[in-house]
Amino acid sequence: TLNLGLRWDGAFNQLGEDINFPPFRTPQKHQLDEIAPRTGFAFSLNDKTVVRGGWGKYYIGYTDQPAHHSRIDLVTIAPSIVNDGRSDFASNPYNGQTLTFDRALQIATANRRSTTGTIANPNLDTSFTYQTSAGIQRQLGETMSFQADYVLSQNRHELQVRNANLVFNPATGANYPFTAARVYNDWNIVSMRFSDGQSNTHSLQTALTRRMLNNFQVSATYTYARTYYLSTLPLNPGCQYPMTAPTATATPTCTTPIQLAPEYQPNTWYLSGAQRHRAVISGIWQLPMAFQLSGLYFAGSGINQTSTPGVDVRSSGSAAYPGLLRRDGTLISRNDINVPALHRVDMRLQRRFKLGGKATADGMLEVFNLFNHANYASLNNNLASAVYGTPVRDANQAYAPRMVQLGFRLVF
Repeated sequence: TLNLGLRWDGAFNQLGEDINFPPFRTPQKHQLDEIAPRTGFAFSLNDKTVVRGGWGKYYIGYTDQPAHHSRIDLVTIAPSIVNDGRSDFASNPYNGQTLTFDRALQIATANRRSTTGTIANPNLDTSFTYQTSAGIQRQLGETMSFQADYVLSQNRHELQVRNANLVFNPATGANYPFTAARVYNDWNIVSMRFSDGQSNTHSLQTALTRRMLNNFQVSATYTYARTYYLSTLPLNPGCQYPMTAPTATATPTCTTPIQLAPEYQPNTWYLSGAQRHRAVISGIWQLPMAFQLSGLYFAGSGINQTSTPGVDVRSSGSAAYPGLLRRDGTLISRNDINVPALHRVDMRLQRRFKLGGKATADGMLEVFNLFNHANYASLNNNLASAVYGTPVRDANQAYAPRMVQLGFRLVF
């Protein structure tokens, strides 16, 4: 069997193409080139074995955030007024003046305006992924089957946010403090949304299934995965190189190559801290006297995280960017924190009662995380925090402590 497909999406103003926001962007053409070819095949080697695979291009379905945030910044002013010593300053900060939008803009411009959201840069593009898979499935005996698939996801044009008002010193490779040198002189922090992120995820996905026979069924899955990210140059719209200037007061340009400081340098496909191993085993056992016992065991290897400094060491306008420099100037190693492995066992005991005719009632006793194993999704990775390295609460069921619940179900 061979499947061939072609999908086309026309996105009108998905990325705020109609927004005119000098000096950051002018109206752009609508993105009408989202053409996504796809193909898949399945080939039976014999009556018990099938080989299958596929490839396709898939565009993301955006929310309204890229356009919405840009519109917010276009019409929102947050003026800062310095206390001038007047006795009534707290109740009359504008000294009797009516605060209009134009007046607020004058105040903000005089004190340098900052973005309140994120501005979509004019080169913003729709994120998409190339998805490739190839695998085999084999029937084993009369009740079992085994399958294994290699899956590759290549994500492109992933969204990132950074301060577009940074100017880099060609002598040091680091940015000047954003309070001292700016690309846009009337602005402080300019949070801009870029689509220059990339990542690749490779995974081996396997499954063994035994269907219900002799009052018993079981299934097991195992996935091995590795994710790689590509860090890129901090480029502004229309630039080949980062914005640089020989001095903090010189006019910045982006026409000169620069050797960036280590924390800013592009890193070709560095390994992320995503979970590498994941296994799930589940089964159902039909017992005498209309009892049924079922359970699930879920195990996941530890996840590596990278510490964050918690302070804006480079005065880049964000402690999260570049985010790999400690207060003392040393580099933070990627994946320097290990979250413990995840283990949990869930069980359910069920009893069916006949009520007459076709009506039945099921009584259920369920225990989640039977052995009350301490499972964590993440640890506090802020080096400046007093609780650095301690677990962060996660409301997801997978990380909850032991819970017991009773239930019933009527069937009629």
